[in-house]
Amino acid sequence: MRKFDKIEDCDGNIIQSGDTITFKNRVTDLITEGVIHHMTGGSFGIEDKRYRGIYKYTEVHIYQIRKKI
Repeated sequence: MRKFDKIEDCDGNIIQSGDTITFKNRVTDLITEGVIHHMTGGSFGIEDKRYRGIYKYTEVHIYQIRKKI
């Protein structure tokens, strides 16, 4: 796995591709649950039941991305 394929969520937990997370959806502006996909090149995708979005590594705190434990 490449070095940039692991990042920390807003609580300091390591998140990687395939992890289930809770986050503030940029489309609906609601806290929802989703799955991380395609972590490459400084961005990653989050897919929930209705939407799929691309987020940058620097937007982890903005969208309150937290690993579901």
